[in-house]
Amino acid sequence: MNAWPAMLRRSARGFFARETGAVDARTHGAYLALSLAFLIGPALLSFNPAQGPAASVGPLSLPPMCLSRELFDTPCPGCQLTRAFILIAHGEFRESLRWHRMGLPLYVFFAYQACYRLYALHRRGAGMPPALLSFQHYFSLAMVVLLIANWCLGLFLGSNGS
Repeated sequence: MNAWPAMLRRSARGFFARETGAVDARTHGAYLALSLAFLIGPALLSFNPAQGPAASVGPLSLPPMCLSRELFDTPCPGCQLTRAFILIAHGEFRESLRWHRMGLPLYVFFAYQACYRLYALHRRGAGMPPALLSFQHYFSLAMVVLLIANWCLGLFLGSNGS
């Protein structure tokens, strides 16, 4: 029996949880680790916008383009988001908007997620307040919708950033 579909359903339910007790500690821990990776990882990377899109970690370099752009000549919803996160982590907020309009809102979202998941782990299954669960649900949904809307806008304008 394949465990992947069940794990994916549980992960999706955990991200958009609306009921108390719908998420176990492992799921909160996984989302906490993912959120922290998106917050801390970019601070370890370096990126100079004047030298082009190449970002690096010491001697290692990230690819200059995403696979979607390479294969289909179409940007994905997250194209240039890594560069925007790197600039945000280094305090270059205005420059990050040039690379991806949703960079700062998504960075704030991941910071919120880290706090939310820490709080959920701290409560140890005591149940989350319904208002917080509702906010978590709608905030998550809004970020997904805004990211896709930004992508569609970028397809028509020819740019992901402003």
